[in-house]
Amino acid sequence: MLLESVRARRGRLRRAPADRRAQRGRGGHAGDREIAPHARLRRDREAELAAGERKKIESVLAGLKMVLNSTDRETIQKWTQALNDATQHLAEVMMNRSVKAALAGKNIDNVWHAGL
Repeated sequence: MLLESVRARRGRLRRAPADRRAQRGRGGHAGDREIAPHARLRRDREAELAAGERKKIESVLAGLKMVLNSTDRETIQKWTQALNDATQHLAEVMMNRSVKAALAGKNIDNVWHAGL
């Protein structure tokens, strides 16, 4: 019984990073959901992602969801890494958009001096 409990906990701990990545893949960054649920993510995907990139992300995300409840650590890690790789460009697009919004209307000299 104790061994089963330890194994179950290990399984949950192994799946935690994959669960978080799967959640991010569904809805983007938490701040994006607060502004407009999924709208920003959809707009980014449609406007700035290469053709087929959205389908690739969705496909890898579906694969990760299928293995999340398994006890095969290597498979979970492979799918987690695949989702990380597939969403790299999306993360860059979202970060660029966030930085652009944060700096909109600001003078570069003021931004530079505020950071020092």
